Amino acid sequence: MLAGVGVSILPIDRMREQIVSPVFMRRVFTSSERHGAESRPDAADYYAKVSVQARK
Repeated sequence: MLAGVGVSILPIDRMREQIVSPVFMRRVFTSSERHGAESRPDAADYYAKVSVQARK
């Protein structure tokens, strides 16, 4: 039975502003997630997707 449907949206621009803070990064993302973003062309896009997936 389907109880409900939801959509989590996190603006990439907002994430781009936040990821410059080392404190934010340590509190929100694991070291593995931070390492995974290093090879991405757009780290903010990666972090926005990772944070939304973590909420599911």
